[in-house]
Amino acid sequence: MRRLNSRLLIWLAAIVVPATMGLYLLHGFQVARKADTLVARAREKRAAGEIDEAVRLLGRYVGLRPDDVAASAELATTLLTRLEALPPTRRDVSRAFAALETAVRGNPDDQQLRLKLAEFCVRLGRHADAQQHLARLTAPRTAADDHAYPTTAVELLRARAAIGTGDLTAAVEILATIVGFDPDSRAFVSPSGPPDSETATALTLLAAIFATRLDDPATADDVMRRLQQVCPNDPQVWITLARWHLERDDLEAATAAAAHSRTLAADDAETALITCEVALAREDLTAAEQTVTQALAAHPHDERMHRAEALLAIRRGRPAEAVAAIRAGLAHQPESSGLQAMLAELLLTQGDHAAARDVIDALSAAEGRDTPRVTLLEGWCLVEERQWLRAKHVLEQLRPQVVSADQLRRQVDLLLARCHGPLGAFDEQLAVCESLLADAPELTAARRTAAAALVALGRPAEALELLEREPGTAAEEPTTLRAKGLLAMGQVEAAVELLTGAAARQPADPQLQAARVEAIFRQQGPIAAREVLATIPATLAKTPPLLATRALLAASLPPDEAAETLATIETAATQLPRDEQWSVLAAVARHQATRGDRTAATRLWEAILAAQPDDLAAAWELYDLAASTGDATATQARQEAIEQIAGTASADGRTARAGVLMLHVAAAMPDRDDIALDEARHLLIEAEAERPRWQRVHLLLAEAERLRGNRVAERERLQQAIASGPRHSAIVRRLIALLVADHRFDEAARLALTATAETIFATELLGRRPEPAAWQAAVGVLESLASSQPLTVSQRVQLADLRDRLGHWSECRADLQSLAAAADAAPSITALLVGKLIDHEELAAARSWLTKLQRTSPGTAGLLVLEARLAAASGDRQAARAAAEKLLPARPVQPADTEAASRVTRLLEELQLVDMADQLHAEIAAKAPAAVVERAEFLARHSRVDEAVDLLGELWVAPPAAVPRQRVLRAAVTAVQTVTPAAAPQAWATVARWLAEAAEDAPDSPPVLMLRAEFETARENVSVAESLYRAVLADGHADKPTQAVAANNLAFQLAAPATADEAAALIDAAIATLGPQPDLLDTRGLVRLAQGNVAAAIIDLEEACLAPSPAKLMHLAKAYSARGNTTRAAATLARARGRMTASPRLPGREESLLEELERDLLPALQRP
Repeated sequence: MRRLNSRLLIWLAAIVVPATMGLYLLHGFQVARKADTLVARAREKRAAGEIDEAVRLLGRYVGLRPDDVAASAELATTLLTRLEALPPTRRDVSRAFAALETAVRGNPDDQQLRLKLAEFCVRLGRHADAQQHLARLTAPRTAADDHAYPTTAVELLRARAAIGTGDLTAAVEILATIVGFDPDSRAFVSPSGPPDSETATALTLLAAIFATRLDDPATADDVMRRLQQVCPNDPQVWITLARWHLERDDLEAATAAAAHSRTLAADDAETALITCEVALAREDLTAAEQTVTQALAAHPHDERMHRAEALLAIRRGRPAEAVAAIRAGLAHQPESSGLQAMLAELLLTQGDHAAARDVIDALSAAEGRDTPRVTLLEGWCLVEERQWLRAKHVLEQLRPQVVSADQLRRQVDLLLARCHGPLGAFDEQLAVCESLLADAPELTAARRTAAAALVALGRPAEALELLEREPGTAAEEPTTLRAKGLLAMGQVEAAVELLTGAAARQPADPQLQAARVEAIFRQQGPIAAREVLATIPATLAKTPPLLATRALLAASLPPDEAAETLATIETAATQLPRDEQWSVLAAVARHQATRGDRTAATRLWEAILAAQPDDLAAAWELYDLAASTGDATATQARQEAIEQIAGTASADGRTARAGVLMLHVAAAMPDRDDIALDEARHLLIEAEAERPRWQRVHLLLAEAERLRGNRVAERERLQQAIASGPRHSAIVRRLIALLVADHRFDEAARLALTATAETIFATELLGRRPEPAAWQAAVGVLESLASSQPLTVSQRVQLADLRDRLGHWSECRADLQSLAAAADAAPSITALLVGKLIDHEELAAARSWLTKLQRTSPGTAGLLVLEARLAAASGDRQAARAAAEKLLPARPVQPADTEAASRVTRLLEELQLVDMADQLHAEIAAKAPAAVVERAEFLARHSRVDEAVDLLGELWVAPPAAVPRQRVLRAAVTAVQTVTPAAAPQAWATVARWLAEAAEDAPDSPPVLMLRAEFETARENVSVAESLYRAVLADGHADKPTQAVAANNLAFQLAAPATADEAAALIDAAIATLGPQPDLLDTRGLVRLAQGNVAAAIIDLEEACLAPSPAKLMHLAKAYSARGNTTRAAATLARARGRMTASPRLPGREESLLEELERDLLPALQRP
């Protein structure tokens, strides 16, 4: 390792260090000289009016000497001067504000500088910051201060800041002090100050607060009258008064005030402008033109006069003259950014996007692209060019800058609302419009856009209500929009009437004509709609709205014809100008998808997206087409397209990615990928935070909860989805099914009534449930529907059937008789009526209606069934046998006919033609091994238990694949319960052995435990059965329905006074899981009876007996007897005894109850 030369280092240090120090000092000297030069040059430039150069030089100086507080203050004031001279950019505003803040921090006692900062804060909407600075200004000062505060100007700033923070009380107090007003009495108590602009401003602000914020127009008018008294000779005051009256539609007062201002300053430009405004408001276009002509002659270089001339041309419906007026103004003032901006607006309104783009570019070069005005015009131009996504991004970036400028903010929001619709974001469109209407309810465009969004979101009633509140002066009645709302509500006739009248008045309006054809299609069908379409002139029929309507009608044609017609419409669309093609092609694509032709739909959407690469709605259509096939790979490609358009971090990007993840999860089920599912949920929750009312997000979250098995959360998400978007059939049906499955029958009924297209689905679903409460809910739906519109025949039949099941036979009979009596009544209705008359033993009436049926439907299988049933009910067994023989299948029974033959065996058994049923059962069992179990069950029902168990024994030893062992075991346990152990000891012993074998194979199997418990209950080994039921309840492997059945059965055993409370808890849990099914209500009735709550027991038992059995009827008879109603108890017991022929044996407990009831009710039973 080499040694350092220390002597050399010392020598170098001696030379280099002094030299370096010298260089540093020299640099500092040069910087100081240069900095002093910069300040001097900046002041020269400022004096010469070269403000931009002065700002640049001062900025360089402050960069060199950041501690020079005086220079910072000078830079800040120079920047403010620049802001007042030119339209500011965002950078200008930010830089001026930062410079002012820096200057004030460096010069905290410079009150004038702090006042400028406070003014700037108010201008920027930073009212809380302004209040802090103003508080410093108004704090007590020494006598040596240069400026005495507060001044009226400072107090006005304090008032504005208070208004900005919402502290209206403070604002009123400050303004009241300035003008001598008492806020409590709302009267003037002292002179209002000198007749100057500050007093006038204070009075105007005070009046505005009372008029717009405190809802006290009377006091506001008093304050404005005071303004008139204080400053009677100030023309500006009269101009202010004229505008005040204009805003309140007091045209007479506005005219008088404007006229008075002209007497005070006839040649004043402001006076001319207000006179023109008033004339326009009065629709006196001649007077407005005279005023503008005179004002232009007197003030040719005042751009406001040229704008007034343009506005007058617009009011006259002469847009070209408006453009010419602005161009004339620009000839006088070519640098006027205000005129350039208005020219761009006019060109955009007239659809001349290219010319507007040129003007915007020129304005941008002059002002800077980031000024609010230029940014707004850029966004507007993009909207008119249908570049919706780019326009949305531009406008969303602009909005925070204009939040305190009401007029600009409203323009931005209206344009944003126009973007959201084509992007399919109707939730965001509605939110923007709601915000606009809360701030400015008079905005017709916002009201109509909100109504359109509500219709798109499936809320037509709200849309129509919103349109009803539209001001009466609104132009261009939104007929098409109202009609869409009426159609969405199902009020088709009203929509047709509205559109027919409007189309007659405006026959050349393609939107109206298309809407009329669609309404007629909804009212009368495709043939009538095509006839109307044929009457429309060919030139009009080729417009986009009517081509889209032709596509709607084409979709209703037979498949081949529909495909050909849609292809023709597609060709016609390609002949349109490019910007008009896409709406037609999109309509064709949607109809192709509805027809099931995904290939054609995909091709069309791909073409649309290729032509409009930022079309997010088209990208989502392609995504949905791919997702509908369940193909996660194809959908992922569409997801990537959405992310490319909207961004991966956008709500759209997150939602698309979540949907693909969930497709992968669903494809892997039942092996659920919880990591992917959790990631999908997190993405959706993030998207929800950005768009809380987006239906797509709620639907995907509902699907995620379904995949997780969380039905409660799934239901809640579906409810949110329905509340936030269109009530698509699939969504409504899915939620109705969930509500019904969760026993929320009334909620399902209410939902069905809000989506009347789903009432049939809902009532059929409810009608298929075993719970009478579901039947009652279905009746409620149908009866409610009947109060507003005629029910269809199928709905009336369904209602009659439900009423019968609920015990309202007389209503059912009347309904069915009315339907069957109609000349065009379907034979099935008459057959239903005959069957129910037989059930209710009204045999004469049944015979009468059967005769009618024999004339209209002779020889049918249904007729033969009814003939057999009526003969059996009348005691004519020979006729019953003869009719039944005609129903027998061809012999020998073929394997393909076994199912139909089994239905005949059930009828034969009902007719008590047991020998015929036995023979047919035997033939079926020989052909189908699965039918052996049914034959064994039949034998057991007819006291042939040993034969039944022998048959099942063959299956137990060698079960076929089609017959699970547990099915055999279930049939065996059921079979032996039809007789006592003493009557069939061998059969009972055999089944006991099978249960032991099953328990040995699967000791913890819940189904085996349940069968063992049922078997021990039948053997009256109650304690053993109880321990087995408790084992099922304690077993974590048993599913909820199995545990609920175990809880019900255990509660039934515990339905005694000593154990009734535990039984009550068990049965409540069972009903919570399975719903109020009749068997469970029967158990709960017994438990309540054991608790001494007889009234509640009767309610449950009466409902349970809507699905009657001998045991249930005996339990109800017991409850009636406990209440002392012996007559009803005896009648109910008689019903129970009448049904016992189908149940040869009662369990011991029920046998004892029967003996007890017969003993107690014998006198009532013997009473005639």
